[in-house]
Amino acid sequence: MVLKVLVVGHSYVQCLEKFCAENYFQWLNVGLDGTEIQVDFHGIGGGTVCNGAKSIKNHSQTSILNSNYYNCVFLQIGGNDLSSKNKSTDPCKLAKDVFHFSNYLFYSFNVKYIIIGQLLSRSK
Repeated sequence: MVLKVLVVGHSYVQCLEKFCAENYFQWLNVGLDGTEIQVDFHGIGGGTVCNGAKSIKNHSQTSILNSNYYNCVFLQIGGNDLSSKNKSTDPCKLAKDVFHFSNYLFYSFNVKYIIIGQLLSRSK
């Protein structure tokens, strides 16, 4: 059985998807054996965890999970929430929001494995 993986996140995920598409022969499926693992991307430029127009929690963003079954979701999220533009975000609240979103994926979409990537700082 093929392990289906979805990489979800902000513009870094968009850039990774673009890189893999532009280097198709070397980076198709992130260089992994497609008979064992299938990798898809869902990047949202400016995406956040906190509520808002570009929140990854919005139905329009989670609809990809309704249309496909994924065994594993890799979350690369939170960087925009803590950016210099959004100084009011409390890091503890952000950590709870990420955890709650991962629970939502687990219970609502039956995602068996959820990996939370390192929070990457953003500079001006």
